[in-house]
Amino acid sequence: MQAAITAAERGHQVTLYEKSGSLGGMLRFAKNVPFKRDLYNLIESMSAQLSSLKVRILLNSELTPEIARSEQADVLISAIGAEPIIPPIPGIDNPIVKLVSKLDSDTGIGERVVIIGGGLVGCEEALHLLQTPCKPRHVVTVVEMMDRPYHNETNFRHLWGLEAEMEKCGLRPMLNTRCVDIKDDGVVVVGADGKEQFLPADAVILSVGYSSPRDQVMALRECAPEFRPIGDCAKVSQVTEAIRSGYDAALSIE
Repeated sequence: MQAAITAAERGHQVTLYEKSGSLGGMLRFAKNVPFKRDLYNLIESMSAQLSSLKVRILLNSELTPEIARSEQADVLISAIGAEPIIPPIPGIDNPIVKLVSKLDSDTGIGERVVIIGGGLVGCEEALHLLQTPCKPRHVVTVVEMMDRPYHNETNFRHLWGLEAEMEKCGLRPMLNTRCVDIKDDGVVVVGADGKEQFLPADAVILSVGYSSPRDQVMALRECAPEFRPIGDCAKVSQVTEAIRSGYDAALSIE
């Protein structure tokens, strides 16, 4: 969206392809998370900018290499995002497993929730569930392989706020712990001491990170004289870095 805005502001004719039915990518989940609402407002603000700049927007339209070549564009900017990492855990295909990126709301999740992955996204999802008014109240356990959560994914101001809110909710991730099996009614984890433990769960939320879809990106590389991958499809990062990469890519167009 930022690449389209910047390119249009500089006088270029821009077409924005989006394979889903709405703009915003990974930020769309923020609509139902109170402490992330400003991110959803950002989508609405950028959408208004795109409209005022008369950017041609094609929703429910995936840009395949064939379509990309037919457009005969001078510059092709790929912002197709990243793919969730699916670890090879026995039972990973169990119906109780849900991808954190696919959660539109907490409806139907159940009372007991285990989140696999204590990075920024996993901890924020846990905090959201604990802060959501419901009866019975969610019981959330975060399982993280590393010896600390977040993995340096966020700035210190956000980190302070996140840790303060987690402490209020009594949320303490299980560190140095990995999931080794997923059952119909919970997960089996192993701690640093090598001992197994069963955690009952109505839902298991997978949040172990993302990887750039290299093959999809490479398929688009030869579809225009100039090609620029941006955002998560170039390097998995945070929203500020993604927006800046879109701005820089559009700014570099002559």
